[in-house]
Amino acid sequence: MARRFRDFGIAPWLVSACESLNLTTPTPIQQKAIPLILKGNDLIGTAPTGSGKTAAYCLPILHHLSADPYGVYCLVLVPARELAFQIADHFSALGAPMRAVVKVVVGGMDMLTQSTALANRPHVVVATPGRLADHLKNPEGSAKQVFKQLKVLVLDEADRLLAKCFEPDLSVILEAICPRSQGRQTLLFSATVTESIKQMRHLFSEDKMPLVNAHGADGADGEGDDDAAGEVPVKHLQQRYVFLPSTFSVRLAYLRHIVDEQLGAMEREGHPHGQGIVFVATCETCQLLTTTLEHLGVSVTALHSLQNQRRRVASLGKFRSGVSRILISTDVGSRGLDLPKVGFIVNFDLPHLTDAAATYLHRVGRTARAGRQGLAVSFVTERPRDVAAVHAIEAKIGKQLHAHETNEDEVLKGLGKVSKAVNKAQLLLSEVGFDQKVEERKKKRKRGEGQGQTANGDDADKARRV
Repeated sequence: MARRFRDFGIAPWLVSACESLNLTTPTPIQQKAIPLILKGNDLIGTAPTGSGKTAAYCLPILHHLSADPYGVYCLVLVPARELAFQIADHFSALGAPMRAVVKVVVGGMDMLTQSTALANRPHVVVATPGRLADHLKNPEGSAKQVFKQLKVLVLDEADRLLAKCFEPDLSVILEAICPRSQGRQTLLFSATVTESIKQMRHLFSEDKMPLVNAHGADGADGEGDDDAAGEVPVKHLQQRYVFLPSTFSVRLAYLRHIVDEQLGAMEREGHPHGQGIVFVATCETCQLLTTTLEHLGVSVTALHSLQNQRRRVASLGKFRSGVSRILISTDVGSRGLDLPKVGFIVNFDLPHLTDAAATYLHRVGRTARAGRQGLAVSFVTERPRDVAAVHAIEAKIGKQLHAHETNEDEVLKGLGKVSKAVNKAQLLLSEVGFDQKVEERKKKRKRGEGQGQTANGDDADKARRV
């Protein structure tokens, strides 16, 4: 087992790059995955959030790329724009000594500029499926020719990318890139192993697509069973719930109380710049919470898909830099983002989809990263779907959530002030046209459903191409 990065046999300049970025000791997923990727193996890598999965594939890819730095060598697909920029930063930082050219292709950015960047054949492309598929479907563009000599395809957050909603775009991409039969390497990484990933592995056969499981301390052989993979690292994470009415203002009063409580606790413990994330179900709730908390004097910013790309980058930048201490986010912020100052998260809305437990794990994985302590508090109302979600989550993590003690009298003292702030926020959002944006989004989705934009393609065909 490699104790240092030089023990992998990667290029000396890459070892130096690791040292300059304070990467000194390989993590378990890096120890297990890097040797296999260097050999050219396909694999599925699974490890806790914050355990270095990006570097686990970034380092061997850059090692091989440096031997022949011509054309698009690697394509990394991710489900969210913010994650794309973060991964691109990893490649750029580690690949700086060899002047690796990395380009991001995501929605919300100028298509022509992206098309020109692709035509120039960057070494690494990090993309979201929808925008890359748009380029590949453009009959006047040259994107189809760009990926014909592709050497490595990475699906980061593979459990999400293999969901039905991404199938049409993923099929377009797989048709356009160099096929596996011509030696293209395929790497799937995820914090959780879902049924779609298990099916993919079964269709490949275990020998051709080994599961590299770095959850827990065991598994020194580099593999683990499916059922053990994808569990949240509960050792450093306290997971609690608050049972409360579904009334919006009451939930917001509890949120304000918990935010003040946790920020204060972190300051007393010597972390004056500690931060928290609040997860919500919809863009509408996200913006309303953010605007209301601003009225209440909380240092807060929002992240949701109704923001344009410039605003999303700016919001995340404010949070990363510490200008804002609280991030209110939909699930666009639940995956992959490395935000080391996050000491707690609050599920203002529990996830209620069929993969509610997996979504919960990704959300709470934004804290207690890389061995640090963290707290996750989930709001549970009397609604049956909340109760069902809690049961699914507890079954997934193998333990019951504990009640988070709160002083109800203290919380309700501020209810009147919170209610007034909600009314002000609603009026302001109506004046700036946010309600109209929400309605336009709903109409657009209905039109899409009416036109039959559903998933297609069978798993066996997809596996052959992935």
